[in-house]
Amino acid sequence: MNGAARFAGAEWTTRASGVPILVGALAAIDCEVEDIVERHSQAIVIGRVRDLQLSTRTAALAYWQGRYVAIDQDEDTAKLAEVSVPIRHAVRKS
Repeated sequence: MNGAARFAGAEWTTRASGVPILVGALAAIDCEVEDIVERHSQAIVIGRVRDLQLSTRTAALAYWQGRYVAIDQDEDTAKLAEVSVPIRHAVRKS
């Protein structure tokens, strides 16, 4: 999935500034654009933080097999490591 399609079915809320925020996000930063620096086909957006929202959850967020996955526990991390790096490719240190 690419572009907006990857967020289909997601739950959103709107901050006072009008910025959409993904419900359940671990962090959300609402910024006011101060400057846009264009270089070739890219642009760097410089913003001033106006609002910061942090979740009480401590999960890590990974993009795996075409979707975002929250990794909340040590056992989840171990499972992800097992399927992400085949044993035959692992390097063991003596």
